[in-house]
Amino acid sequence: MQAPEKIALPESQSATPRRFAWDAEMLQKMDAIGIFGDARIELIEGEVIEMSPIGPRHAVTTAKVTATLQRVFDIGYVIFPQNPVKLSIRSIPQPDIAVLRGTYADFLDTLPETAVLMVEVADSTLATDRNDKASLYARYGIPELWIVNVASEELEIYRLPRRDALAQHGFSYGLRQVMGREDAVSPLELPDVSISITDLLV
Repeated sequence: MQAPEKIALPESQSATPRRFAWDAEMLQKMDAIGIFGDARIELIEGEVIEMSPIGPRHAVTTAKVTATLQRVFDIGYVIFPQNPVKLSIRSIPQPDIAVLRGTYADFLDTLPETAVLMVEVADSTLATDRNDKASLYARYGIPELWIVNVASEELEIYRLPRRDALAQHGFSYGLRQVMGREDAVSPLELPDVSISITDLLV
């Protein structure tokens, strides 16, 4: 019996589907007409990502870290919890907390485009925060990232953004430190200030 003849598909049908990259303007238009409903989303290098639901422990930890940072970063800074930061036209993440230079009035008509410190509270998102988010923040020159590890009750500190061909977005942090409840941390922005790790954990 003769083997069936192989049918060659037209190039348009056989080629790998083209990925469609989103940008800030497109995301805003889709959000305005309710495409995403009540979903919490962020834009990461042209991809729309649905964020994980916020559980009680995550929420309480975020509130405690926010209150601690508000005491430390006084005049001249804004604590920006769970709000978008426009790192580029194709990347608008929503960190759990961003510490910004300026006043609240500075951001009434435009999103912040950088931060002196990003904080992610990690429970189910730990791997994403360590890899995807850390590489993204390093790529856009965020000088310091804190990951509050809810499960292990530790603070992971990332500094010195650098090029890294093996990292997800081509950049990583050259320095990583892990601190426990008995330790204290001084933000790069405020080197003379000491924050107890206990004040960041629940």
